[in-house]
Amino acid sequence: MDSYAHYRESGILEMASNVTVPGGNTPLSTVSLDYNRNLAPITTQLLSSIYAAAANNTLQAVDNPTAAPTVEAANAIALITTSMSSVPTGFSSMIIGATSQPGAVSNVVVNNTNTISNQSVIFGTAGGYLETGAGQGTILGSLGANTIMGTGGNWTIQTDGSSPSIGGSYIKGQNSNIVLNALGTDTYIGGTGSATLAAFSGGSLFFGGKAGTQTVFSNNSRAGSGNATYVGASGDSTVYANNVNGLYQYQSGSMAFVNGSGSNTMFGGSGASTLFAGTGQSLFVLSNGQTKFMATGGSQTVYGANVANNGYFSSNATINLVGNTTGGNQLVAVGGDNILSTAFSDSGNILKAGSGSDTLFGSQGNGNDTMFSGTGSATMFGGGGNDIFVLSKGMQATTIFNFNTSSTLSLNGWGVDAENAAVTNQVNDAAGTRLTLNDNTTITLIGVSHLNSGQVFNS
Repeated sequence: MDSYAHYRESGILEMASNVTVPGGNTPLSTVSLDYNRNLAPITTQLLSSIYAAAANNTLQAVDNPTAAPTVEAANAIALITTSMSSVPTGFSSMIIGATSQPGAVSNVVVNNTNTISNQSVIFGTAGGYLETGAGQGTILGSLGANTIMGTGGNWTIQTDGSSPSIGGSYIKGQNSNIVLNALGTDTYIGGTGSATLAAFSGGSLFFGGKAGTQTVFSNNSRAGSGNATYVGASGDSTVYANNVNGLYQYQSGSMAFVNGSGSNTMFGGSGASTLFAGTGQSLFVLSNGQTKFMATGGSQTVYGANVANNGYFSSNATINLVGNTTGGNQLVAVGGDNILSTAFSDSGNILKAGSGSDTLFGSQGNGNDTMFSGTGSATMFGGGGNDIFVLSKGMQATTIFNFNTSSTLSLNGWGVDAENAAVTNQVNDAAGTRLTLNDNTTITLIGVSHLNSGQVFNS
């Protein structure tokens, strides 16, 4: 039998059970935790040692302690019911604002001066305010709307705001190193310490800090409502958006963003960015930071990104580069069927087809684009600039639209006289011009009545 089932059957986890501990005036039965919800397994694990010590009469429980306990730390628990409490060192566990006795204080304010390792801090449903102190351990937020200030130490925080009548917790990293598992609609503000954040319900709001922040937003573990929000700062950020919709804003820190199936909006900052777009349909509004972009599905729109030589890679996806005025970017198809477009950018870029059936759109403004064939079939759309179409032996049939008098066709791998043969043997009809090369590869120029010899070169 697992420990949770044992405590359920023994009555310890029932709210009506009455477990009195030596040295304390408050029976543990008054701890108001929701055991049937998501925190039950971890809460049971932390409380099991308390009950075991109570059964052996080795536990000292102190209400609102002012001095260190007289027993070893492993068996000392502080029951905090008075506001503005200061917990001294030596207590391995704390239960904050969790009593249901007449006159009990809710929203308890606690300053934890305890510096020992492996502390267990448990909030009740009443909610409370905690300054963590320089120790380390695990904090369980239960279902209360709690405020946790990381004034030092290394802490793992688990919150649960699943009750619709209870708001989420507020956690401020400050000087602590934080690991947060947020099951509620929580707000986190980073500080100078590192942070690893996981949100498993919609509506969370996270602000990065000065140190590194790694964040996971997910609705897989639990249904949630509302959009996740992340705001970066000067520290480096890594954000995983798994099956969740959200808004993500970055500042001067570098960022790595991984999107799953959600539809997200991301605003880049001045820091460098590495972006992985999943199967959702997302909008990326980038600033002047260097960018590496990988799309593995869905339709992705990238606006701005006015830095030269950014790289955009696509596998079974659509990438639309919009409003780019700098140019020199590379859009590369790396697998599957793709659509790569710079049609709404007034700059010259490089677009490369791959092994699938790919469609390339050059700038419809004055940008001078270069488009490369791959080993698959390709459809290419030129623009208003002096575009170059580089076609290599081994490709499948290729169709080119908007090939005008300023466009150039570069043939690679068909021999030194390939350009002359292509011009000599061209076939012109109402649809355009068709070229057949010496390996029977065909190139179709839609809307072109005749190809001039000066527009075809060997490369």
